[in-house]
Amino acid sequence: MKEEEVEVSVALALSRLWAEFTDPGPAGDSLNMLKKYADCVAPGCAGLLFLGVGVLVIAVFSHQIDASDKKTYLPLVFGAVFALGGLLAANLGLSSLLRKAGGRPTRNS
Repeated sequence: MKEEEVEVSVALALSRLWAEFTDPGPAGDSLNMLKKYADCVAPGCAGLLFLGVGVLVIAVFSHQIDASDKKTYLPLVFGAVFALGGLLAANLGLSSLLRKAGGRPTRNS
């Protein structure tokens, strides 16, 4: 029997996150939420950091690019790779956070 994967609605996941965040009980405690979603938040924050560094490198070194010298393109390529890696890591963190907040999807037989 083949399992079908059910996509979790982003709106449902965000509403569950908001409900947990605003819960006055122990489920809404910051430490409990951090423990629950730490494996999702870490790649997301690292991705944002790498994305910021990549964009900063591109912005700072873009003024020094000389079209006649190919060696001056190296900082631009380095910044682009950093920014792309950061974008992918942030996407991974955000998608895993929404998947985890949405709960386990039901299995359709």
